[in-house]
Amino acid sequence: MARRDDLGADAFLTEALAIDPGAADVLAALAAALPPATPSRATRDRLFETLGPGPLTRFAGAVARLADLAESRARELLAELAAAVWEPGPAGTELLWVEGGPATAGCIRGFVRLPAGATFPEHTHLGEERLLVLEGAVTDGGGGALRPGEVATAAPGSTHPTIAVGGEPALYFVVIRGGVDLADGTPVRPRDTP
Repeated sequence: MARRDDLGADAFLTEALAIDPGAADVLAALAAALPPATPSRATRDRLFETLGPGPLTRFAGAVARLADLAESRARELLAELAAAVWEPGPAGTELLWVEGGPATAGCIRGFVRLPAGATFPEHTHLGEERLLVLEGAVTDGGGGALRPGEVATAAPGSTHPTIAVGGEPALYFVVIRGGVDLADGTPVRPRDTP
């Protein structure tokens, strides 16, 4: 195999996967250790084709409907989660904001990761919330747990925490019209709202 400095990143990745298709895990670990970079569209397409669809891509239709996106774009977002750069959120949570279609203008849209047993703090909705569980299980403290594939809706003005239950981390996609106010008074607003 050629040395990394003799090839462009695209050619190197293609050659590495051609020699050992099982190298995808090693390449993913190496990529995680490097500073973030945006690969070319062709490189991403080849990588996803080699790796196959990620386990979360089965939720692409539901994410597409919630975010008002094409299902192909929702599939890409889900497939890219492992390599995404997440923002720290309140109480040890992690947030990944995403774009949405016209029907979600003025909405918070994104993925939330909760460590096992963690709580996204109590918050009050300015508008309707729709939450789709992707991994683990969550509860709002008032009822049973939601599991992967289940969607919960919270009415405008409602207040609740979101808690990872079942001893494992949780991942969910959420769309909230208008934003939320955290119990400590911190406002969280959509990124596309001035």
